[in-house]
Amino acid sequence: MKLFLANETAHSVDALRNSLPHAVLLTGPRGIGLRTIADSIAHDSISGYIEPTDAKGEVDAASGLIGITQIRDLTQHAINKSRSDRIYIIDDADKMNSQAQNAFLKLLEEPAPRVHFILLAHNDEGLLPTIRSRAQTVRVSPIDRASSEELLDLLRVIDSKTRAQLLFLAEGLPAELHRLATDSELFAQKARTISKARQLLQGTTLEKCSLINELSTDRTQTLETLSYAQRIIQHSLHEHPTSELIARADLISTAYDRIVANGYIRIQ
Repeated sequence: MKLFLANETAHSVDALRNSLPHAVLLTGPRGIGLRTIADSIAHDSISGYIEPTDAKGEVDAASGLIGITQIRDLTQHAINKSRSDRIYIIDDADKMNSQAQNAFLKLLEEPAPRVHFILLAHNDEGLLPTIRSRAQTVRVSPIDRASSEELLDLLRVIDSKTRAQLLFLAEGLPAELHRLATDSELFAQKARTISKARQLLQGTTLEKCSLINELSTDRTQTLETLSYAQRIIQHSLHEHPTSELIARADLISTAYDRIVANGYIRIQ
């Protein structure tokens, strides 16, 4: 399927295909399609993926981490000589723990010939400044409304109500738009989360307290609900900006940031 990119992102991706540096950092909002872009750049030269894992070593994108053992294994592979280009993709690179980041930094400082790294991060501030300084950063921008509509056309989403819902949930985010349009169960789950976000903003005190109690045991669901609450408020601000809405947006943003930093969910 066609790769949907904003114009400035497309130019950067074309340049990387023609001349890939030793290390590049692709960063952008979740759902923008960083992995798809990385695969298109690396093409047939992918030598391996490094992804967050749980304590059992199984891939866990939601709450896993990239540990020192994974980076040591990567180093053993990367230092071997090769006559062809080898590209390693580090997904959710910002989830490398401190030991892993320090080990990876040493690998960057002593680049092996014909070895390249593509780091993917939704929060590039989670990476050491010394890692960021040694990688070419490409910020992947959301696609425009026309491109989102074109993607829905390709996916044969005809119903106007469904299209409107999908665009609200994922406009500008091609990977997320594709997932939601092709996975009815995921779409229904996201719709339920939107309902929770509206309840958090517009419900009675009792309804809000009940929802907070429900969310307090699930950090991922809490963050997703707050994220959608932010988007609802941003939409309202665009239509009818008020000082009260600005203050609420600031409070939700603060709560989100504190919970990301492992703040106690119920208190926040």
